Amino acid sequence: MKNKEILNRLHDFLGKVVRDCPDQEMGLEASDLADDVWDVLHATEGLTFGQAIDACRYGGAKIQRVNWNGEGQFVRYERCLVSEQGDLNAVESHCFVFHFVNRKTGGTGLQVGWLASQSDMSASDWRIVE
Repeated sequence: MKNKEILNRLHDFLGKVVRDCPDQEMGLEASDLADDVWDVLHATEGLTFGQAIDACRYGGAKIQRVNWNGEGQFVRYERCLVSEQGDLNAVESHCFVFHFVNRKTGGTGLQVGWLASQSDMSASDWRIVE
């Protein structure tokens, strides 16, 4: 079961708790919690680096910074083949891959083993892209 499906089920469950137990005293408003779960589930912009990288790593999302200056740039977590010498044909692994469009040739480029900068890690302008 994927994270999105789990969160949808949690949202439905919390909504049902509110409907079935309207007279119960809950320290935390279950309807507010259900709405918060819904907001988190459907948030695609204004994410912290941690939220974005989790969506990328565990949810398979493509992520990017709002202020990146190249069209079509994104990071995705995927299989890659890397050796200790840097050859791209030795050991199957997983890594973060930066995808971009090469403006000079119009071809697609890849940066295997992308590393976030300090400004990337402290930013809260990450978003999930389709």
